[in-house]
Amino acid sequence: MPVTSSNVLVLRGDAQMLDQLAPMIEELDARADFQAGVTVIPLRYAVAAELVPILQQLSASMGQAPGEDASQAVGRRANIAHHAATNSLIVSADPETQEALTRVVRALDVRRQQVLVEAIVVEVSDSTMRELGLQYVASGASGENAMPFLSNSYGGSAPNLLALTGAALLRGDEDSPDSDALAELRRAAVNALVSTSGLLLGGGGQRDDGSIFGVLLNALAEDRDSNVLMTPSVMMLDNEAASILVGQQIPITTGEALGSDLQNQFRTVSRADVGVTLEVRPQISEGGAIRLEIRQEVSSIFGQVVSESTDLITNRREIQTVVQVDAGQIIVLGGLIQDEINRSDAGVPGLRRAPVVGRLFRSEGRSHRRTNLMVFLRPTIVTSPQQAADVTRRQYEAVRGYQGLDPLVARSLAEEMQRSALPAPPPPAPAAEAGASNQ
Repeated sequence: MPVTSSNVLVLRGDAQMLDQLAPMIEELDARADFQAGVTVIPLRYAVAAELVPILQQLSASMGQAPGEDASQAVGRRANIAHHAATNSLIVSADPETQEALTRVVRALDVRRQQVLVEAIVVEVSDSTMRELGLQYVASGASGENAMPFLSNSYGGSAPNLLALTGAALLRGDEDSPDSDALAELRRAAVNALVSTSGLLLGGGGQRDDGSIFGVLLNALAEDRDSNVLMTPSVMMLDNEAASILVGQQIPITTGEALGSDLQNQFRTVSRADVGVTLEVRPQISEGGAIRLEIRQEVSSIFGQVVSESTDLITNRREIQTVVQVDAGQIIVLGGLIQDEINRSDAGVPGLRRAPVVGRLFRSEGRSHRRTNLMVFLRPTIVTSPQQAADVTRRQYEAVRGYQGLDPLVARSLAEEMQRSALPAPPPPAPAAEAGASNQ
């Protein structure tokens, strides 16, 4: 008969029969103990490798009895392993420890929420530049009655008149020791003319007595308008970092070297990312609020440092912050409103301020640049597969709309986000009737 309170079997009978039953009962008990000591727990959503350290820490405290030394409880600790191919946990322990660890696993093995983060980067810039300058050069005939040399140059976008005059008037042959320098001077003059922007008016020459003269007028007006709209978006699990990079890799020279005989030239080059980068880590709290750790960067190539160099100048806009926003709400991360005015006025001291003729002795330049940069963000919590399908369908239909409609007719994604997230304005109140109707 069984004694359930102490899990004991009481046998009464012939001694020979008891001697046959006792070994059989012990063998069955040993098999049952071994089968109950190992459990395989398949997981649905959690990662088995991430749960193993947590369960090992819990089992270490559960296997130690009150007042018992930790070294004495080593033999009763649970052995926990994981199988990556099937994403399963393997637990070897006594039944009580197995049951406790199984409850912990089931509580952690739940479907996690996802967050869709959509960003809007809007940059509107307007720049204008005006430049007007006059250069001249004059020199008398060679000899005792030579007139002193006269010239002026104020820089700016126009080529240097002295370089042009020297390249045009100097003479030399191929056997002359100065032929290389003359060729280099003429090459620099040609490059200056090719890279010049704006209007150039001038003239000059050399007389029979050897005197030279030249005049050069440059005028430049430039207007630049840009309207850049970028909408990066990325989907990630709750409390998991994600990033998206859309751009290019450009070469940046980090070093150059020549051999002793000016041969075997080589350069060391590194690659830099240029484009749109969005890095974010969301954390959903109770009530639907989302804590976001964000780094948003927008970079582009501005141009070369100088026209003869291969070094590049890059524009970079970066925001790194931590914000808290409700799901579905649009929040501004930051921005820049810049209004920059630069003026340059160079000329001959005293003469450049003359009322009328002062224009002949000065060069003026003026530039005006306005920049308006704003970065907006909207997070959306995706809980169920149906919500994920709805978000995917909305993005897919937006892409199809861009491909199928004319650019002037297609609406931007920013307008779609604003219309879906912000409440519509109330309708206008009806106008009062001009007069009462006749009964």
